[in-house]
Amino acid sequence: MTKKLCSVAGCNAIVEHNNDGSSPRCEKHKRTYKAKNPEAIQYTHQLNEKGQSIYSTWRWKKLRAAKVKLNPLCEHCMLNDIATPVKDVDHIIEIQDGGEIWDIDNLQSLCRRHHIIKTEKCKVMRENKVDEFGYMINTKKLVK
Repeated sequence: MTKKLCSVAGCNAIVEHNNDGSSPRCEKHKRTYKAKNPEAIQYTHQLNEKGQSIYSTWRWKKLRAAKVKLNPLCEHCMLNDIATPVKDVDHIIEIQDGGEIWDIDNLQSLCRRHHIIKTEKCKVMRENKVDEFGYMINTKKLVK
């Protein structure tokens, strides 16, 4: 742990801080996070144990930056020899479908267009219960 100044403008309090990417704040200015109403949250699979979106965490930002450094161009555009800069880092197997959140091998660098196309395709497959080849998945057990 290191000692740092409180990050609130004008506050000169010195606080103990573990360099975890969060903002050092004194007791007077410490932020509290309240989990939102579960009915109001559309994407509950994207929340961590504190009720925060994983995409706003320091850990995600660091992982995303590492992926962009490895693949600075859209991976789908590159299949067609088009060089398009990365706008989004996407989970190949979506979190909602059981994909690993923090595995860099489960991430792909995409332009905005390909990210929207891929996400909508996965959403339709999930709603229609079809596999990646378009075949219907039988979710009911056969009754004899």
